[in-house]
Amino acid sequence: MSEDAKLTKEEIYAKKEFNFEKLLEPYTEGGTETDPIKRTMGTMLDWLIFKKKFAPKIVGAALLMTFIELKNGKVFKGDGSYGSAGNELVRSILMLCSEIAQGNIKNDFYKTIAEAKIEETSLLIDKRIGKALPWFLKLFSAVWWKTRRVK
Repeated sequence: MSEDAKLTKEEIYAKKEFNFEKLLEPYTEGGTETDPIKRTMGTMLDWLIFKKKFAPKIVGAALLMTFIELKNGKVFKGDGSYGSAGNELVRSILMLCSEIAQGNIKNDFYKTIAEAKIEETSLLIDKRIGKALPWFLKLFSAVWWKTRRVK
């Protein structure tokens, strides 16, 4: 039996839980050496939502995905200058937000196309069924009267 099978629900949850502030700690330096800024979750959220105009759910998803990668051992090194590691982290989150937003746009676009195809298909089916109906049922069919009106 594995070690995880012996744990209670609370112990498993505590094991999977992670501290955002602790993971963000190596990347808090921001700005320049003469004008330093402490990078926090709040400043990153503010920058992504209000300055870059991403939806909060997209920003939340990108942050969560990035922090899961950090917990799994990913390290942003930067170029060695002041705050570059934090800049690399934030740019990575920004790129992930862009990818998610583009994916949402594509999904909406494909959904719109699919809905249009469904409408066309249902009209085609109605026309085919209308042709297959016996003449006495066609009298009560709205599709038959529509096509008759067009002719």
